[in-house]
This record gives sequence, C-alpha cells and structure tokens, in this order.
Amino acid sequence: MDAIYLDQSYFHQQGLTALIGESLLCCCSDIREIKNRLNDRKSQSISSPLIIFDLPANFRTTLTYIDYLTRIKINLNATLIFFSDFERNIFSYSEHGIKADFFIDKKSSTDMIISKLAEMLLLHKNGLSFPSSVMSNDLTKREFSFLCSLFTQGSIDGVAKITGKNKKTLYSYQANVVKKLNLKNSLHLYKRLIHHY
Repeated sequence: MDAIYLDQSYFHQQGLTALIGESLLCCCSDIREIKNRLNDRKSQSISSPLIIFDLPANFRTTLTYIDYLTRIKINLNATLIFFSDFERNIFSYSEHGIKADFFIDKKSSTDMIISKLAEMLLLHKNGLSFPSSVMSNDLTKREFSFLCSLFTQGSIDGVAKITGKNKKTLYSYQANVVKKLNLKNSLHLYKRLIHHY
C-alpha cells in the first residue's frame, strides 16, 4: 500500500482503485478508517503517508476532515493530494480550507489523472519533493477557528460572546474568509453555512 484514498463515495473509491491498482491504494470512507490504517502503518514502521482525499459536501464533516488532515500533515509529515471536482462546490471543495501539496481535478481526462497520480506516487516513494504547492491564500488558524465558531454560533455576536474577541476583529476575519474562499460577500458565506449544515 503506497497511498491512502479518503472519500465517502464507494463509487469514487472503486474508480480510482481501478485506475492506479489495488496494490497501490488503500481506500477509506471516513476518519475512523484512516486512523486505523495509520495505526497499522505505525506498527510496520512506515512513515510519511501519502493521502489522496476529497472533502465531503456536509460542512461540519468537512471541518472535521480539514482539522484531522492538517494534524496528520504536521505530525506525520504526510503528503496530501486534494483530488476533487473543483467547480462542483467552491466552498466545501475549496483548496483554501487545507494546505494540500497538490491538486488534481476529477474532471480531468483519465490519462491526465493517471499520469499525475503516478508521478505523485513515484515522487513520494522515492522521497523526492513535490512541485511547488499549487495552494495559496490559505486560511490562517485564527480565520479557520473563526469559521468553525461562526458555523456553530451563527453570528458575529455569538462568536464574540464565546471567544471574547472584539467584533471589529471578527468582522476582519469574516472579510478575509470571504475573500480567500472567493465568495461574493458575507451573505454568500452565511448561505453556504446554512446549506451545508
């Protein structure tokens, strides 16, 4: 097993497995499964996992995935490949939510997907560095924390009460999040939060 593929869709798991080979890919449907796989890898003294992932449509689950994958990246020096349909849902599937090493669009041709994944697997297996990151304008830890709080509290006032931060600071975070996620305005942000509850 050279890579772990995290995607809730069994159809997508089977498709990617067929493309690159079952012996090279271990598929997981959720965080629980990936934790078990990583624990198995630790017992085999395999370090620095390669994780190919897509984010789910549910906003709360997406936040959980982002948090967990970020910790894996930091703690295990994991390589993250964001394999998604970028145009499907620019908010939940935004590359700004997580610092991935590489992005591959699911709408690319089969040959393109195979060649990019093969290149990434080869680089990872040989311990070589990846091309410069295609992800930019990442949310800061504070902006991400603000976004999580905004999702649970529903308003700037609610976040201010819970965190004790000045409302002007929180409005600044909100403006940055809107800009980095390529949303039209803060109303668009709130609509996205509501629709993905």
